[in-house]
Amino acid sequence: MKAAANGALNVSVLDGWFAEAWRDYGSEIGWAIGRGEEYSDASGDAREAELLYDLLEHECAAILRSR
Repeated sequence: MKAAANGALNVSVLDGWFAEAWRDYGSEIGWAIGRGEEYSDASGDAREAELLYDLLEHECAAILRSR
């Protein structure tokens, strides 16, 4: 949370304070992993890992490469 207050970009699942910030500011504050889904078993960890790697490869890295 402190990083966001200082202008750092975040990559996080949509829960807690990040979900609220994402709702209000969207991509200005970083990237969301998934859409706020909740999982009742360990398959959620695997799914969020897949989403994270996809996000890093296709969005975060693309922005860094363009600089």
